[in-house]
Amino acid sequence: MEKEKQLTSPWVYAGLEYRNKVLILNKHNNNEATLRNILDCCAMVFEVEISDIVGRSRKQRVTMPRHAFVLLARNRTAEPYTSIAKSLGGRDHATIVNSCKTASNLLQTYPAFRDKYRMCESLLKKIDSEKEEKILMETCKKLEFVKDGD
Repeated sequence: MEKEKQLTSPWVYAGLEYRNKVLILNKHNNNEATLRNILDCCAMVFEVEISDIVGRSRKQRVTMPRHAFVLLARNRTAEPYTSIAKSLGGRDHATIVNSCKTASNLLQTYPAFRDKYRMCESLLKKIDSEKEEKILMETCKKLEFVKDGD
C-alpha cells in the first residue's frame, strides 16, 4: 500500500518558516501570476519569442528578458528557484540566483531595462486586477442566484 500524502492546511503554521508559509499559501491561492503569464508578458514586452527566452542563447536581446522573467517570477510568485529553473529549460537553481542578482543590478544601472521591467510589472498588475474583477463578478452572480432562489 502506498502511504497517503499528508496535506498541510494553509491555516496551520506552527513551526513553519516564513518561506514555507508563503509556499503553502501559494498552493491554495489561484490569484497569483503564473510563471507562464510572466513568461508571455516578458516575451511580448521585450519583443522576443518564448522559445528564445527558454533557449540557451547568450545574446543580450535574449538574456535581458530572461533576467526580467526570473526577477518577476521571484517577486510575484512563491515558486522556489528550482521551479523557475525548470520553466527556463532545465537550468539549475544557481543560474537563477545569479540571474536575480544580475536583474537587480540592471534595474539600477540600465534605464532601458528598467523601463521594460516596469512595463512588465504594470501589465501583470493589470492581469491580476482583471482576474480579481472576474472573480468578483462570478461571486456576485452566485449571490444573485442565491438571492433569487429565496
